[in-house]
Amino acid sequence: MEGVETSLENLTREVAEIKTRLTIDETEITNVKISLGRYEEKLSQVFGILTDIKDSIKTIASKIDIIEKRPGLKWDKLVYTMITVVASCGITYLITK
Repeated sequence: MEGVETSLENLTREVAEIKTRLTIDETEITNVKISLGRYEEKLSQVFGILTDIKDSIKTIASKIDIIEKRPGLKWDKLVYTMITVVASCGITYLITK
């Protein structure tokens, strides 16, 4: 009987140890779930920030395009004015002769 009692005590002790480890594991799993939730939230925030940055880059790019086109427009106006002046001078010269 002593052998059975010893085996029973060993089994009882092992079950208690397993329960303790199970409780510890459940606590760790809960902590991992909480951490995962926080990381998912932070990741979502990062993607939101990246989307904002992407939109800002698009806005900046469109403004740069507008700025790049302005000197070209002013140059075109200058050339048009010079041609008009030269043509006017030529016509005036021909009329006065």
